[in-house]
This record gives sequence, C-alpha cells and structure tokens, in this order.
Amino acid sequence: LGIDDEFKIWRIDGPSQFVMKQLGMNYQIGDIIPEDDARLIAREYAKALVEVMRGPAKSTVAKELMMADDLDFSIPIDEVSFSGGVAEMFYGGEEHFDDIGKYLAEEMRALVQDLDQPVVEPENKIRATVIGAGAFSLSISGSTTFYDENIDLPIDNIPVLPVHLKNEEFNPDLFVEEINRAFTTFDMIEGEDIVALYFKDPILHADRFKIFAKALEKALPNSVANKTLIILVFGYDFAKMLGITIRDETSIKSNLLCLDEILLEAGDWIDIGAPLKSTQAFPITVKSLVFNENKEYS
Repeated sequence: LGIDDEFKIWRIDGPSQFVMKQLGMNYQIGDIIPEDDARLIAREYAKALVEVMRGPAKSTVAKELMMADDLDFSIPIDEVSFSGGVAEMFYGGEEHFDDIGKYLAEEMRALVQDLDQPVVEPENKIRATVIGAGAFSLSISGSTTFYDENIDLPIDNIPVLPVHLKNEEFNPDLFVEEINRAFTTFDMIEGEDIVALYFKDPILHADRFKIFAKALEKALPNSVANKTLIILVFGYDFAKMLGITIRDETSIKSNLLCLDEILLEAGDWIDIGAPLKSTQAFPITVKSLVFNENKEYS
C-alpha cells in the first residue's frame, strides 16, 4: 500500500485491497488514511507472515496471500532471517519508500519475538534473491572463456552489476566512471564484494582491448591489491582474447574469470559452476526476481 508523508494513498495493490476488504475498509487512491488504519493493515500482513513461519496457512488472509506451498517443517529450522526492502527497516534502516513498509517492519519486530528460532541479519537484504519470487534459469557460457585454474569453483550468489560501455565514446576515463557508478548504484564495495561486471554490448574493435584492460585495472585498485576475484561477463564472444590481454597488459593475473555469450539484467544474481570437461564453457544459473501478475484477489 503506497502512502505519502501526509498519508495520502497513491497506490493500492491486489493484496492490500484484499486485506482492507477483510478489515472492513474501503479506501481508494487519493484518500487520506489514518495512521492507525495503515498500521492495522501492516499488522495483518505481519500476522500472516509469522503464521506461515510457524506452520500451514490457516487464516483467510494467510491462505490468500500465500503464493507457494506451505513450508516443509520436517527438517528443523535453526534460525530465521528476512530479505527485501522491509528487511532493511526491520534491521534498523531508516530509509522510507512511501508505503507501509515502516509499519510492517515494526509489527514484524513485535511478533517475531515469540518465535522459537533466533532471528539473524543477512549480509544482503534489499537485493537478496527471494526464492518465492525468483525465476531460475540455466545457461551455458560460450566456450571462448578465460579463467585461472586455481579459482575455486563453484561460486554462488554473485550479484550482477551492468556496466554501460559506449562504443561511440570509448574513453578510458568514462569507462572508469561507469564501473565506479555500477558499484555505487548497487551499494557494493570494490575490493571487498565479489560481483560480476556485465557488459552487454560488444567491443567493436580488437585494438580497444588494451585500452579496456588498462581502464579496468585503474577502476579496480582494491580488487587488484587484495587479489579479490574479478568476474567479467560479456554478451558477445570475445572473453578469452580480452582475458589474455588483461593478463598480459596489467597486474591482474590469477584472480580473473571472463565469461561470454550470456544475457543478464540488473538485479540478476548468478551461480557459476565448474567448466564442462569437454569444453571451456561454464554452467551458469541465473536468478532473476519476478512478480506474479496473474494471481487474482477476491
């Protein structure tokens, strides 16, 4: 439910419409909703969430909101964590997004105190891949890859950072700026977080490989110094030649993995498996967040 600072409703999604109906509310977009009612809606969400964390969905609200099967409790659960935008506020973040997320986080904090398992804070929250809302697809990279055999594979849960490379303005300084912007946009720390820098467009001329290599080294000083794994993913098949150029022209030697012929998007996460024995192609699991637009709410 979207509300602004003055509690004016600017968005009503299907689930919130259903919850309001269950509570006997009939607000429309443009209405001013009392804070107590906004909190009451958030409380219903929180109650439904905790309900399905303890056992099968039984209440009308929980059954309607549940988008997957009931959880399997045959295996003991050691601890609980939360992900998504509300999780940022649940764990103490103060940023608001013009919705009832703040109230939902507060209601969740009040209810989870009674859970049997401890609540832990994950490293990634707002950009974590939510299994219940994720689409998993298996891809195979091109065979023109470059990698050091000492790299320990498989590697899981790597965030994808698209870098916009403009062939018409192939300028090393702009290239460095774009890489820095990618880290900043996704709140990643260069040299600490392992990420996949994704270049969708081709490098049109091979003579630009050396320029690319030097600019990459300049853009990743901490990764170079710390020998943090550098993963480059390209939409076109020149990863091997570019990887060789980077190895020969820079100080990036053993911590480099270059893959190609893979289509990715901002917000994707990938798992990289060991290369196939018959080729240098790599199996890639792409995890993308999707939203179910087909469910109808009564």
